[in-house]
Amino acid sequence: MRRIIVVGLVLTALMATLAGAASAGEILQGILQRGEVRVGTAPENPPLSLRSRDNKLMGYDIDLAALLAEAMGVKLRLVPLPFPELLPALEQGKLDLIISGMTMSAQRNTRCLFVGPYLVSGQSLLARAETAQRLNQPSDFNQPGVIIAAAKDTTSLAAVKELMPQAHILEVDNQEQGLKAVLENKAHVLVAEHAFCVLAVLRFGDEQGLSLLDKPFTFEPLGIALGEDAHLVNWLENFLLTLRGTGRQELLNQRWFKDAGWLKEMEPNRLL
Repeated sequence: MRRIIVVGLVLTALMATLAGAASAGEILQGILQRGEVRVGTAPENPPLSLRSRDNKLMGYDIDLAALLAEAMGVKLRLVPLPFPELLPALEQGKLDLIISGMTMSAQRNTRCLFVGPYLVSGQSLLARAETAQRLNQPSDFNQPGVIIAAAKDTTSLAAVKELMPQAHILEVDNQEQGLKAVLENKAHVLVAEHAFCVLAVLRFGDEQGLSLLDKPFTFEPLGIALGEDAHLVNWLENFLLTLRGTGRQELLNQRWFKDAGWLKEMEPNRLL
């Protein structure tokens, strides 16, 4: 009797292993069978993801997604969503991947897999020059009476709550609303991704007297988010390795972080 039970347990374990093997590659195979990869992105995060004058998506993440689809040999379907809705959409199977400046945080990693980083970013402080002269590091802003803007459901907001809890926190829908709050003197400082702050100074620095930190005060690796699929993880790792090795990633960096020419391509009446 005991032997039968043992054999039964072994067979159960084997079936579980085979089921896992059968499901491996399920997401990738679905992409290939459809001939289309569905990539979620939040288009309020220049230079990573934003809209052009003709209402098309553009940015570093958009170019990365296009290169990915090209390498996979499928069509690219971009799915624009507010940032807080991206992970739920992935969990519900409405997306295959998320490429949207998403930090590979421990908390998010409990909900999805990450491949990367494809970029390393971090949080920075953006303020008018007169404020920056008095308050020039995160701890200086941690005091009552200081109003700090940060976008909802982002690592920016998490950093403010952790490092500057004594300040008044103004939660905004996105980084551009936070920038607007600073420009309209409704907030003393914006905490946002360093790349966004650099662009804000590039666009409004002389006109509005904006200033930012020389370097980010946090370390945030940005990754591609996906569901459980070992084959797709392996494919993405090799894709990013090839992108770096061939120099194509450096071309992306040059276009979006070192050349301001793309600013004229943005949709009109934007803060950036």
